[in-house]
Amino acid sequence: MHSKDSPRLYLEALLAPAFYHDFFLQADYYFSGVWDEAGPDERRLLVALAAEDDKPLSHPELIQAARLDSDKAGSAIKAALRHDLIVEEDGNFRLAVPLMRRWIRLQSDTRDAGARLSD
Repeated sequence: MHSKDSPRLYLEALLAPAFYHDFFLQADYYFSGVWDEAGPDERRLLVALAAEDDKPLSHPELIQAARLDSDKAGSAIKAALRHDLIVEEDGNFRLAVPLMRRWIRLQSDTRDAGARLSD
């Protein structure tokens, strides 16, 4: 017999870790694919936007943060917008999928991320 105060284990609590593991595994496949399809200059934009804490960047701020010259930046921004990697709102840019910020940051925290992020 269980008292009101005895701890209970719910099915949801058991399934949650498995769900999140599968979710992040699938997210990794998705973001890896997105990353692999993005050009080098698009990747620089993504890394620059991921470095911000959900703060949109103006056009000049994004170019500076991505360390791109204005010619390359213009075509990279157009490509990233066309591929739905970034979003422009009121002249400012942010990542289209906020979870990508976390994925990019996790990649940069791993040893092999340096080579991957600089591709």
